[in-house]
Amino acid sequence: MNTNNYFTSVKQLLYKGELNRLTMPIEIYLEVTNVCEMGCIYCYKTNLNNGKSFLSLKLLKKLLIEIKNAVSTPILFVLEGGEPLLHPNFDEIVYLIKKNNHCIDIITNGLLLDDEKICSMYDYFDIYKDEIQISLDGLSQENYKNRNIPGDIVIEKIKYLNSKKIIPRINSVITKYNCDEILSFLRFLSNEVDISSVTLSSVIGKKNMNLQAPLEKRRNLSIKLKEENLNFQIYENFLHKNCYSIKCTERFAEHDDYHRRCTALTGKISVSTDGYVYPCVFYENHIKPIGDLNEDSLERIWNSKLANEFIIWKNDISENCTYCKQNLNCTQICAGGIF
Repeated sequence: MNTNNYFTSVKQLLYKGELNRLTMPIEIYLEVTNVCEMGCIYCYKTNLNNGKSFLSLKLLKKLLIEIKNAVSTPILFVLEGGEPLLHPNFDEIVYLIKKNNHCIDIITNGLLLDDEKICSMYDYFDIYKDEIQISLDGLSQENYKNRNIPGDIVIEKIKYLNSKKIIPRINSVITKYNCDEILSFLRFLSNEVDISSVTLSSVIGKKNMNLQAPLEKRRNLSIKLKEENLNFQIYENFLHKNCYSIKCTERFAEHDDYHRRCTALTGKISVSTDGYVYPCVFYENHIKPIGDLNEDSLERIWNSKLANEFIIWKNDISENCTYCKQNLNCTQICAGGIF
């Protein structure tokens, strides 16, 4: 079994409830920096560019040693931010992780992908095990309205990746500003660049509900997508209603395993630049961290009382979501969306 299939198969067992919790996380979301040069209107991060912070190599080395002593299987490090490529030692971060036989998944706006200072990263990048996710919401003005940069600039960066035989994934957020242009955007991608998939999501969090595209428009988009013949996979996560209450009153007779797709503290964790550990990125600076890697080990934090209390709380949400009418449209119930 190759590495990507391994990660997928383990997560599927968590989704289906055949595994309740892993002995150690299989995914670690690593906040490389809180610095970002963008100004996305829907960003869920609350501390961007606030006292600019960068993950220390010392902390990363400590974490990698602890993992080596605890597990023999690979872990997926999701490098995020902020904009992770702005870290002055980003290539060394990639090198250290790859040296320890783990995998990386870089979430980036793409602007620095051809920057000379990070080009050495590609020496360690494995096109069969590692991935790059690029945030892009449309072409030209559609992307500018959401992310304050024209989309055609990012398209050139994707072509640069393609020249290195790297086929990235695209993450697109659907708002009231770009919903009408999504189909033409996807057709352009299909004709002009090589990508593996596009994930279409609606905005997340209560504070962003005013940016949401009307539900009827999103439904029509979903219908039209089924008629398209694109050369990449589409993942839809934009049809659910704006329900972030854990006291769900809508009930539905049938359900499947979708409500289990949140793997926060059952299969993954998030580590901030200062070493604080959270259940996932959506909880950073919203709740008290469950631990501090500067003072404790990952294994002890993973098995701590605070971690177990969070899992009990999350299971209560999952139980409510089991019978929710929106279950079949909600491809990944996000407990962090309540903020």
